[in-house]
Formats: sequence, structure tokens, C-alpha cells
Amino acid sequence: MAKEEYADVCQLWALCNATGDFELVGDVCDDLLAVHTDREKPVYRALLTYIYVAYNRPFNSKPKLLFLKNKLPAKHQTLHKQMVEHRNQIYAHTARDGPLKGRFNVNRVTVVRQRGGRLVVADKILSLPQTVRKVKELAECMCKIAYDERDKLLDKHEDKFPMGKAVYLNVTDPNGPFVLPAA
Repeated sequence: MAKEEYADVCQLWALCNATGDFELVGDVCDDLLAVHTDREKPVYRALLTYIYVAYNRPFNSKPKLLFLKNKLPAKHQTLHKQMVEHRNQIYAHTARDGPLKGRFNVNRVTVVRQRGGRLVVADKILSLPQTVRKVKELAECMCKIAYDERDKLLDKHEDKFPMGKAVYLNVTDPNGPFVLPAA
């Protein structure tokens, strides 16, 4: 297959994975808001971490889908930027120079000396439910953008998909055919 065709196949593969990630982020946001509302419970923190990691996966995979963020409406740009920063500084990694959130700061450790020992606490930042609602809306918007981009690529190569037959996109061999017959 031609170099451009192989790039399109890889892009289609990445967009299909992206739509799955964005859809799942929306579903996990719903579950977090409906069932796991206690911010002190480990499951809240675990689901929140998943939301941030999964949302960012399309922008860190190969090929990276960085162009998707450029298609976001202006009202979502700030939250998208925060999702990327918070994934990198708080949820997937811990950065000493992470963001401040009111009285919380990811690079602060509080020590209280008391009789019988010490109380040592590292601040943790957890998104509030209202932020989770906005993340759900952002994920839905990103999902629509990714679907639209996927459909444009599929339309471009429509003639390579035989009517009524399943085929696999050839993501692994740039020198092979565009599609492989389904087993």
C-alpha cells in the first residue's frame, strides 16, 4: 500500500481507539456521579484517575491525534488543557511543580508533631463532581469530533471495503495490502 494509505490506516486505527476511550470516559463519569460520589473512597480516586488517563490516551498514542484538540469549540479548550496538565502532574504522575488548587498544592506535605508521633499528609487534588460533569461533556464533544474524522477517512477509502464482507485494516504491515480478509 502507498505511504499515505498506510498513514490513513494507522489514523483510522487510532481514531477508532479514541472514540472508544472518549465513550468510556463519559460512561465512567456517569457512574462516578451516580454511584461513587464519596470523594474519600478509594473507588472515587481510582475512577477519577482512569478518566484522566483514558481521556488523554489518544493524544499520547501512536499516531498521536493532537489535531483533534484544534477542532474543539473554544468553550472546551481550557478544560482540555487542564485535563492534559492534571493527567501529567497529578493523576498518572506526581509532579513537584504541579498546580495549586486553592489551599491544596500537589507539592506540599503537611507535618504535625503531636504526642506519640507525627501526622504526615501529602495533599491530593480530586476533581469535584461539577468538574466531572464538564469532563463528560468534553469527552462527548471529543468523541463526536473523532467519529467525524474517522468517517471522513472511511469515506476517502470507501472503494477498498467490499460490500457485505468484513475486512481488517492492515495496521501492522505498511508494505502489505490496505485491508486483509476477515478470518
